[in-house]
Amino acid sequence: MLKNCIKLFYIQLLHLYNLNELRYTKDKKKKTNAILLLCCFIIIGIGLVAYVGALAYSICLVGMTDLVPAYILAVTSVVTMLFTIFKASSIMFGAKDYEQLITLPLKASTIVISRFLTMYISNLIFAVITILPSAIIYSTFTSVSVNFFLMIMISILFIPLIPMTIATTFGVIITAISSRMKHKTLFTVVISLIATFGALLLSMGASNVDQVVISDISVTMTKQINKIYPISPLYTSAIVHGNILAFLEFIAFSVVLFVIFVAIVSWKYVSINSALTSHVTKSNYVLTEFKTDSPLKALYKKEVRRYLSSALYIMNTGIGYILMIVMSASILFINPDKLEITLHIPGLKNILITIAPLIISTMACIMSTTVSSISLEGKQWWIVTSLPVDTKKVFDSKILVNLTLAIPSTLLSSTLLAFALPFDIFRCLLLYITPIIYVLYVSVLGITINANMPSFNWDNEAYVIKQSGATLIAMLIGMLSFAIPIILVFWFKSVSANIITLVMTIIIFVITDLLYAKNNTMNLKMIQEN
Repeated sequence: MLKNCIKLFYIQLLHLYNLNELRYTKDKKKKTNAILLLCCFIIIGIGLVAYVGALAYSICLVGMTDLVPAYILAVTSVVTMLFTIFKASSIMFGAKDYEQLITLPLKASTIVISRFLTMYISNLIFAVITILPSAIIYSTFTSVSVNFFLMIMISILFIPLIPMTIATTFGVIITAISSRMKHKTLFTVVISLIATFGALLLSMGASNVDQVVISDISVTMTKQINKIYPISPLYTSAIVHGNILAFLEFIAFSVVLFVIFVAIVSWKYVSINSALTSHVTKSNYVLTEFKTDSPLKALYKKEVRRYLSSALYIMNTGIGYILMIVMSASILFINPDKLEITLHIPGLKNILITIAPLIISTMACIMSTTVSSISLEGKQWWIVTSLPVDTKKVFDSKILVNLTLAIPSTLLSSTLLAFALPFDIFRCLLLYITPIIYVLYVSVLGITINANMPSFNWDNEAYVIKQSGATLIAMLIGMLSFAIPIILVFWFKSVSANIITLVMTIIIFVITDLLYAKNNTMNLKMIQEN
């Protein structure tokens, strides 16, 4: 079984990242895109390493060095768990090659393990990027032995297992229950949202420790970490104190949990997949009159149906707008002065007033539906290109889906902030105008990037939505688009923040207009996977 599992995992890995095609292709454009994608990964990796290193350094600087391993472990595990929840079900059960695999002489457990390992690779890279820099910073503040780095290197291999197993188990339970329901996607989205916000509330609740009762901040933070991630005491005992028994217990717990997961999922793997491929239909169907719509309206309805059919698509692109509303509501219902004390950020209220329009814009830039809307057409893209409609209508229908989500969320968030904070008239106008311009910008930008970097030959929508080159590049450009004006506001303190925000808003609008005009001149038949 192990041999077949490794082979299957290797094949999935090659296909997921197009490694064979990149290795043997003579197309320079494909190799250029691959190099560009690799550069994006490196930039994100460097930024993450710098952030984790700074975080670990700041903890060590205040004299809480022993907390670094457990704290970074908790952060890494929670992030891994949240991101895995969104894609676990899709990777485990949503692949198009299921029918081919199930006919092969393979055990269900072999398929389950290979798919789990596919997710494991990206999470392992994330663990390396977060754990190693913090371990190096930790070692500069205290004396460590060779065993310390040996245990760190070994533990990294096992750190992703527990959060991935918990997240995937949760995803499997959701999929198993929803597979028998008519509205599968709605149920999956609601439960996933409850889980996501439950994890966020847990981490926030862990920070509400009575400072009067617990005067030692080190003890306070230890309790916080243990609430967020209960297994961290074992990790702390192993890494900080060199406890070999605790280290073996940490590894054993990770492996046992994973084995139990594989056994349970393998047991029901075929039945869950069979249920997912079935469809609920009404037996009382009656043919009535046919209705016609304008081309744009018909295309828009098609895009909405496609969007609502994928829980992963909804969660990955909609979570930013939900967080935007939650954040604005929190500022409204929690006194900003109290929030400033709770979060230990001096001058937080003034910071929020200064960059409020950019904060809403930042949330709008997290992810757009358009960045993967073309790629999700998959092998049916030829149908779109054969329709008697122009490029503008096709692209507009995809942009309208994102605007349907983004504009109401943005307007609501801006209104909540307008009531929560004391703005002057000019900044209040920017609070509405700037985010709307950014919403238009990311919608058009997503189409531009996806049209130039489509990915039609995919077996699992999780790759297109979360891991494709278009998604990664859109994320980087989006980050730069909101980071630059925020940096300028704080760098040029002598210049009014309103003026800087207005100038950046105008620049973003001009870029959006140019991209939109250029997109509409594209020939849809020339859009093909490079």
